[in-house]
Amino acid sequence: MPIKNLSFFSNHWLLWSILAISALGGPLLNAWLGFPIPVGFDAQYSTLGGVLPYSDASSYFGSGYYFNDIGYLDSWNMRRPLNALFFIFRLHITNYNFWYAMVLQAALCIVALFIYLRTIQRDLG
Repeated sequence: MPIKNLSFFSNHWLLWSILAISALGGPLLNAWLGFPIPVGFDAQYSTLGGVLPYSDASSYFGSGYYFNDIGYLDSWNMRRPLNALFFIFRLHITNYNFWYAMVLQAALCIVALFIYLRTIQRDLG
């Protein structure tokens, strides 16, 4: 039997969209500002002003330019080719602007999370 006593959330699509935007837009804004939260974060560990860690993300970012120049994925990105190719596609759409690609990725995640939350809301109430 489905739970029907969640009537408060039944028609509050604005609440669900604010929740989706804050869950995915908050970390993006935090990174854009140079990680002011938490205060003790060491931004020297990362590249691009504290946005990309040296470990994995910088290799994915560099593969966008490598793929554009050569036309092949490097050995690092052959492990997860879909992730690299989707990121390269977002970079290509935004004319290789990193920040616009991140905003596009956050927007796509917000839309997906909003649809997911609406589905849960319809199933539970």
